[in-house]
Amino acid sequence: MPINEIPLYQRLYFKQAKSMLLIAVALGIVFSIVQITFDYFDTCHAAGRTATEVLEISKTSALQAAYNFDTDLAREVVNGVSKYHMFHEVELSNELNIILAEQRQPAVATRWAWLADYWFQKHREYSIKLEKSGQIYGIIKVKVDIYQLAESFIKRTRFTLLTGLAQALLFATGLFLLLRVLLTRPLEQLSDRLAHIDAHNPEKLRLDIPVGHENDELGRLAIVANQLLESIEEKVSLQHQLNEELEQRVAERTQRTQELAFANHEISALNERLAAENSRMGAELEITRKLQQMVLPKEEELAAIQELDIACFMQPATEVGGDYYDVLQEDGRVKIGIGDVTGHGLESGVVMLMVQMAVRTLLCHHEQNQREVLSTLNRALYGNIKRMQTDKNLTLALLDYQAGVLQLSGQHEDVLLVKQNGSIERIDTISLGFMVGLVDDISGFIEKRNFELERGDGVVLYTDGVTEAFNPRGECYGLDRLCQVVSSHWQNNTSQVIKQIIIVDIIEHLGGVQPLDDITLLVIKQK
Repeated sequence: MPINEIPLYQRLYFKQAKSMLLIAVALGIVFSIVQITFDYFDTCHAAGRTATEVLEISKTSALQAAYNFDTDLAREVVNGVSKYHMFHEVELSNELNIILAEQRQPAVATRWAWLADYWFQKHREYSIKLEKSGQIYGIIKVKVDIYQLAESFIKRTRFTLLTGLAQALLFATGLFLLLRVLLTRPLEQLSDRLAHIDAHNPEKLRLDIPVGHENDELGRLAIVANQLLESIEEKVSLQHQLNEELEQRVAERTQRTQELAFANHEISALNERLAAENSRMGAELEITRKLQQMVLPKEEELAAIQELDIACFMQPATEVGGDYYDVLQEDGRVKIGIGDVTGHGLESGVVMLMVQMAVRTLLCHHEQNQREVLSTLNRALYGNIKRMQTDKNLTLALLDYQAGVLQLSGQHEDVLLVKQNGSIERIDTISLGFMVGLVDDISGFIEKRNFELERGDGVVLYTDGVTEAFNPRGECYGLDRLCQVVSSHWQNNTSQVIKQIIIVDIIEHLGGVQPLDDITLLVIKQK
């Protein structure tokens, strides 16, 4: 399907923009609330500090007025304090509670009175005792106009909310445009170019490497796709040529029986050429197999994951396998995937490469919702499978690890949850997902389960090539035997040692029989 035929709400950049807008609004509100909270406490403390400082400044004069019962001086003190508009009541009394002077003025009128009463209390009163040589001669007290405080605070609150949202929206817009340039636009160009390629007649149409992506995954994808297109074109051209030559020679030899021997010789020559071509195709399949191996996680990547000890093994049954696994680390999260594409050969290998690329792309996009990852991956893969006109699909389980918590989603073989003492719990994944690439929408089938890993706990992941490995007597290896080997050797061994013990046991069980299916095994242990 061309890009312009995809509905707007289903396009990647639309979803990206919607997600970023929601995140921007949420972050703007959260940051604004935090700033408003700090402003609230600062406003409350500032009112108290100001009241205390004013009372301390006027303490000496107020003490003199109270000591001498000087009402004129008391009025001067009260009038001076009242000049601070934040006080709407000021009162000076002596030790006999006789009011020497007082000043009252109405509180500021505000429509936010109910909020002011709730936030700043209805009465904020501050006082200081007038004492000398341990003898109290009176008291001066003030009441703060909380409505004036509230009016100023609410104005700042509205400004803070608006500026916070504006800043978050500007940041989200910039990030969206950056991702649009670096990722979404090049992907659309590659997808649109691929949509115009006829798999049965590729002609000379090739993918253009996106500018600036010559050395990354997008550039590599375009190069590999072009190599495959060139190989297909050569094979189609050679097949047409061979068919034409064969038809011509058969037509000529049917007219002259005396030339049958010569025709047989020519057919033998053609068969030799076909055999040579098959050898060349085998070499190209070997290149595809190497490409498949190239995208698997390297030992140094696994060693860089500080909290987990991970060992992996994959052996395809043919030149190109249909098993998939990957271990990716991004922003402190570890994404582990394992799957099994139906069948073997070139088509299964291509599907496996598409799955690997899609998972890495979504992780780079910071998509952390397992349901959204599997749903988006399924839709993209379903469209490509339809375009390839094949019936491939796969089981796929995704594990998301962070800070000792393991989240599991997707349908695959049972996951073996192993405790430090070697005890095993089999986790059935049949209810956690659906076959990927079989139908357009699997979001309704996706569930998740969370597990906490302690030191020495871990999981064992595998494909059915392990449990369905048959020996010369027709007996399969089986899940029970796998659990027994894991449980017996789990304690005091690294993941690498456990993996090696399992592989040796499988080889002994096979007894020299070539495996009929790909064998993939992952041993993951909490350090």
